[in-house]
Amino acid sequence: MAWETESVFHGTSSGIDTALALRTGWWSLETSQRPARAQPLPDRELALVVGAVPRDTNTKVLISQLAERASDSQIGHRLSKLGELAAQTIAAWSQDSVEELASRLNLARENLASLGLETRLLTQVLDASLKHQGALAAKLSGAGGGGAFLCLYRTSDDALTGASSLQELFQTETWTVPPQVI
Repeated sequence: MAWETESVFHGTSSGIDTALALRTGWWSLETSQRPARAQPLPDRELALVVGAVPRDTNTKVLISQLAERASDSQIGHRLSKLGELAAQTIAAWSQDSVEELASRLNLARENLASLGLETRLLTQVLDASLKHQGALAAKLSGAGGGGAFLCLYRTSDDALTGASSLQELFQTETWTVPPQVI
């Protein structure tokens, strides 16, 4: 029912929101199925700071804009690269170093930004988060155009400091969801 309701808002729901809404820990998603199927991953004892900034537009518009540019070979290349990075990260989750995982997350951010999905405000927030001790990677989460983001930290203490610092650096109106540690 939740997946069908999400489809009302997004048109064609990915199922990602509903697949992860009530779960804790680290998960991979098999998105070739509808709704997406979640698989647990081992705990790497990393911490995330998550939050959201106002969106400039909605998911439907962002997807339409990408579809309009689909004939551009760089669009297809970037989208394929994002899929490869996700698959590589899931496959190597248990054995790769934290730095290797973070590197792929940062590469995903570069690809998402090059697709025009990272807003100026979101760029400022993500860049600021990466300046904190223990920060490893940061990127948007979801369709982009502002909205949700995540920042990967080595420890919970580093993440708490990072979240607090982000709230101090940016005005209250910056956040639709203030930075918080999960």
